[in-house]
Amino acid sequence: MSNAQQAKDFYEFGPYGLNPSALVLSQDGVMVRLMPKVLLTLKALVEKADDVVTKEELLRSVWPDTYVDGSNLAQIISVFPLSDNAV
Repeated sequence: MSNAQQAKDFYEFGPYGLNPSALVLSQDGVMVRLMPKVLLTLKALVEKADDVVTKEELLRSVWPDTYVDGSNLAQIISVFPLSDNAV
């Protein structure tokens, strides 16, 4: 895996920080409790922040080897705690 493809150890966006290896999200240093699939979806989006991520890519990333209806993804994204000020 090249340096460009390696995942970062920590992502910051607005008041949020994401540790992708531990699947921990914090807001202003305070841990935000989220369901694992929500964190996996957020991780997939943050790691590809400069790219368009298709629905199919998200479904494969969050639910590998499992068929899941797209409505599950919409439900998960609807619970993201991000405010309008977050980037």
